[in-house]
Amino acid sequence: MDETRLPPWGEELDRAAFERVWRRVMPQDRPDCPFTLDPPDPAPPGSEAPQPPTREDLGPLVPQGIAGSDPPDPGETERHREVPPMGELAALAPAVQSPKSPVPQGIADALRRMAQGRQSYRALELRWGLGALGALEREKARQVRELSAALFLLTGKEFKQPTNPVPVRVPLAQSLRERYREERSLAGQLRRAGAEAGDPLLGELLPALAGRCEAQARQIWALLARR
Repeated sequence: MDETRLPPWGEELDRAAFERVWRRVMPQDRPDCPFTLDPPDPAPPGSEAPQPPTREDLGPLVPQGIAGSDPPDPGETERHREVPPMGELAALAPAVQSPKSPVPQGIADALRRMAQGRQSYRALELRWGLGALGALEREKARQVRELSAALFLLTGKEFKQPTNPVPVRVPLAQSLRERYREERSLAGQLRRAGAEAGDPLLGELLPALAGRCEAQARQIWALLARR
């Protein structure tokens, strides 16, 4: 292919424009270039290619633990480990305790069971005619009066004792066994309620009544042992 020659009247101007375009699209010399490209002007002194900044240049901007930085301080790491996560912080927080109610739950049920026990002892005494059963009935009646009076002072509500008699359908030994188990269970309920009571009157009365129920259970055992 014949070499294309530029007209002399615009040779220098067109050549400079052509070299700029050619270097932009074809940065490497090619054999089909119509002329020899002049080498690029050397960079002026002091204009070397920029180097990546060092840690000394960045100073405190370089975070600890990244590649190329100094290893983390062991003491700083331990201090970070001493801070527990949010879930553990919530678990370590002291539990907020609600104030105790003056009358704990279950007292009304305990009073009802005590009144039914009094009726049971009364029915057994009428059925079998044993004086020991009458003593158990009178003691249980005192327990009902003491607890109902304490609840009236705290709540203003009167306890109405049941009036329906309790029929006796089982032999005496089986009836006494049922009463023994009931007295032991009632004693445990009264002790738990005493531990939850927010009033000093019930806090003293309920454990005392629990002890008296356990004493009645021992009397029932002694009564069976003498038969």
